[in-house]
Amino acid sequence: MQALEKVEVERCRLWRLPAFVDSRGRLVLVELATTPFPVQRVFFVSDVPANKSRGGHAKKSGEEFLIPIKGSVAVSIDDGVRRAEITLRDPCLGLIVGPRIWCAQSRFSDDAVLGVFASQPYKAEDHIDDYAEFRAMACVR
Repeated sequence: MQALEKVEVERCRLWRLPAFVDSRGRLVLVELATTPFPVQRVFFVSDVPANKSRGGHAKKSGEEFLIPIKGSVAVSIDDGVRRAEITLRDPCLGLIVGPRIWCAQSRFSDDAVLGVFASQPYKAEDHIDDYAEFRAMACVR
């Protein structure tokens, strides 16, 4: 895997996965030994109804690597100072979202499947679901 330039938002970056293409199709490789952080949890988001969004929170700790397995999804990221929106549509190009980043996904294509590789197991107390609380925490850095 190959790190790419940072995006405008702190603690976030694009990451390219190796792909092998031949007459049989494309194989995209995720080797857990070479991910940008140790992976503790993997989940997939699909069948998101039109005009619905997912995420809409920040994590106090840990990282997530978002990969568009199929289709496309718009990912909004916010570090409390800068915001960006990145449309993920290439399964070879994922987005790493660091801790203390507000992250929301929207505009899922009808066939979208978003894979998420997380550095930590799920803990409800690690989530910040209120944007005002996130902004207050972000300003304390």
